[in-house]
Amino acid sequence: MEYHADMPIEANDWPKEERAFASMLMSLDKYVGEIVAQVDELGLGENTLIVFTSDNGAHNEGGHDYRFFHSTGDYRGFKRDLYDGGMHTPMLVRWTGTIPEGSQTNLLSAFWDVMPTICELAGAPIPEQTDGISFAPTLCGKTQEKVHDYLYWEFNERSERVKPRHEYKQAVVFDNWKVVKYIDADKGVADSKAALDGARYILMERFAEDAALLAKVRDYLWKNAHLVSTVVSGKEEEGAKFRDYFDHHEPIA
Repeated sequence: MEYHADMPIEANDWPKEERAFASMLMSLDKYVGEIVAQVDELGLGENTLIVFTSDNGAHNEGGHDYRFFHSTGDYRGFKRDLYDGGMHTPMLVRWTGTIPEGSQTNLLSAFWDVMPTICELAGAPIPEQTDGISFAPTLCGKTQEKVHDYLYWEFNERSERVKPRHEYKQAVVFDNWKVVKYIDADKGVADSKAALDGARYILMERFAEDAALLAKVRDYLWKNAHLVSTVVSGKEEEGAKFRDYFDHHEPIA
């Protein structure tokens, strides 16, 4: 990473990578401020929706250490993790005269909700082929009648980039629970069914006493999850690496 010409950080005891990171963040803050100021100066605030957010948690690349500025707060993990440090991000939205100033919400939502939200605000039809739910009512200070029963993710990249490799993982959030399942690619699996064998028994040991919770998680994963792979011909033998299977999606059956 390099220092930004507009926002140099004076020499201090920070590592040079962290000074560069701070320089870029200061520049970003400056540019966003200039955009907001220009919108107001042109009198466009009441007709302009400004959204500032991120598609992932703090990163750990280019020499930057996400822990240096405590970027993930109390959350575990970082970019590419399915723990909250890798995916729980803030969203700041400004729409003068429409969104109540200073309002906050803990509405459970994800990026696939953005498209239906923009459609509703623009008066456009929401496509049927989406799992997203518009959060326009929440933005406008109204009652959010339609909400998610759960949110589900799956990903196949390892968060640590020093040794990039595949690492299959799943996460589901519902009620006050979050379930995370990791499968280490280097441990190897015999076939795709074996790779997902643990999904049916997720949380078995820790929450064995909560039969209703366990049944709910199992039922969801088994009916809705997709394996980001398929068995490759010639790789079905015992000990084949999980990364050998990463070709396409197939439903869990």
